Amino acid sequence: MRTAASTTAEKMVKTMYSMEKDAYTCDACGLELKWDASDDRRGTMWECERCGAHFCTGCFVEKLGRERFDKMMKESDLVLCTECYKKGERSDD
Repeated sequence: MRTAASTTAEKMVKTMYSMEKDAYTCDACGLELKWDASDDRRGTMWECERCGAHFCTGCFVEKLGRERFDKMMKESDLVLCTECYKKGERSDD
């Protein structure tokens, strides 16, 4: 049985910051970027304000589409990973 504590621990293990490289790692594709850096193909690194997961623009767009990404950036108070964004959409119904 998964508990809230074990789910939080899983998220914490998944989220990666390399002090050696001063870079964050996308939890979905493994891209490493410094926080304010940008990659020509994958975009910018983000941190989900709900669960703490790190993700790049490219992974969000591949999973949910550019329209949803743009909507989140323009209309939402929070930056969310794809999983938290989908949960929010379901709760809006």
